[in-house]
Amino acid sequence: MSQRIKLTTRLCVLYCYVWSVLLYGCETWTISETMKERLRSVEMWFFEKDAENFVDGEKEYLSNPEVLRAAGVQRTLMKTIRQRQLDFFGHVMRKQGI
Repeated sequence: MSQRIKLTTRLCVLYCYVWSVLLYGCETWTISETMKERLRSVEMWFFEKDAENFVDGEKEYLSNPEVLRAAGVQRTLMKTIRQRQLDFFGHVMRKQGI
């Protein structure tokens, strides 16, 4: 929560600690449309919290593209989940089932 921490450090902490807990066991999740929206929302919420101290001017509403531009990142959470699921599926298929 300190404003003196650089944005790159905040993002490293986010990816290292927060995402590792968030994505624990995602290989076995069945993702519905509701869950997709919630995951997208929480991803943007993380980026908003990281980027809000680095945007010029007073705190105001920022659109999602503005938040991503301010943080210098792209949305990758759903891609990461899908890649982990495909990797797990390949592992199971090579071992001829569970």
